[in-house]
Amino acid sequence: MLLLDRPVTSTPTEPDVARFLDPDERLLYPEGLQVEVAEKRAARFDAHRHLYRSAREHRRDLQYIAGRVSRNKYVGKCGAISRKRPGSDQRLPVQMMMGVDSDGNALGGFSGLGRCGYAGLCPVCGPKVRQVRAGEINDLVGPWMRAGGDAAVLTFTMQVRPGEHVADHRDAIRDGFAAWKRKLERRGLYDDLGWVGQILSWEFTVRLDLSGNAHIMALWLFTSPMAWGFLQDRPRTWVETMARRDRKASLDHGLHIEQVRIGELEALSSYMAKGAEGHWEMGEEMCRTDRKQARSGDAYAPFELLDLMRQSGDISYDSGPAKAWRAYEKAQANTCTARWSKGLREVLRRVKETGVIEGVTPTLF
Repeated sequence: MLLLDRPVTSTPTEPDVARFLDPDERLLYPEGLQVEVAEKRAARFDAHRHLYRSAREHRRDLQYIAGRVSRNKYVGKCGAISRKRPGSDQRLPVQMMMGVDSDGNALGGFSGLGRCGYAGLCPVCGPKVRQVRAGEINDLVGPWMRAGGDAAVLTFTMQVRPGEHVADHRDAIRDGFAAWKRKLERRGLYDDLGWVGQILSWEFTVRLDLSGNAHIMALWLFTSPMAWGFLQDRPRTWVETMARRDRKASLDHGLHIEQVRIGELEALSSYMAKGAEGHWEMGEEMCRTDRKQARSGDAYAPFELLDLMRQSGDISYDSGPAKAWRAYEKAQANTCTARWSKGLREVLRRVKETGVIEGVTPTLF
């Protein structure tokens, strides 16, 4: 990033070329062409500057609201205090930076500020953390499938009891999923499917009465084309498992299984939530819940609750959306953005390097 010590103009003169072209780039273009390239990038910068600014301001607004209504003290301090030097009690100086990237897009921010890093609670840190997790999944699972492996995404849910707190619903889903896995393992999970490992993530929608839905998404990997005859009967066993636990799930609203094909996740996205437009692959579907919207009219995705308070102007601690947000905070505690089976990362990295999946053994749940 190029640091700017003065505002960017939209029609750069020849000295302004340094703002829009890195030194290495200036070696690639003739002198006359450098000005032309810089002018195009400056025009693109001006055309999109309001979009970057509005998106950044929107995230900052939501972060401020989250800090006001949250029980988590670190969310309220995120980006508001300077961070300490490593191994010292001294704090770093806070500096403002502005610049443009190689395409002329605006970049800016502050250095030296402390961040909370909470993927599920912070509208500023969350998207950054989740995109790193999504990128890791895309980077490792894609080579696995190109090497001849197979994958499926299993989405688990069940019906909500009237007035049931979203955290209680989460506990019931978690316990039912553990029981369902044990039953499946006893019936030959490894031998019949060539199962290798899984990546787990959670999604939540919350209502203003503090009830809501918790969903488990499990990306399962297999060494060869999966036995669909075996998997297609699993929704029925999920319904039976939940019925034995006095919970209700149905074939339509219970376990949904979708075979993964690179670049073809539209059906999966439309099943649970409306995916965001633009770049959307397997990793984004698993991790980028911050970019989704709830399908039900009376339920909200977590960050939609913050946006609801932003639009209404009521950010009081005891407002309905604030109470729903704290219910979500309780429900998402001890959940994960992406939890990998033990040893699965090493398996996929080895396959990425060699392009061969022979000799792969199952990892642990």
